[in-house]
Amino acid sequence: MLRCSRCGRRRRGYDRGGGVRHWRHQDFGCWRVELVASMPRVDCPGCGVVVASVPWA
Repeated sequence: MLRCSRCGRRRRGYDRGGGVRHWRHQDFGCWRVELVASMPRVDCPGCGVVVASVPWA
């Protein structure tokens, strides 16, 4: 069970998502740090089909 990014309630997954998300982090010395992940979507009755919540982003 994943969480809806709009209302925060636990919902069943809809699909694996169609895109890749990027998060830039602080540089590590002279290295650029970037997190890349494909995010699943959830089917929320109130919000519709939205990307799952990413609490650490």
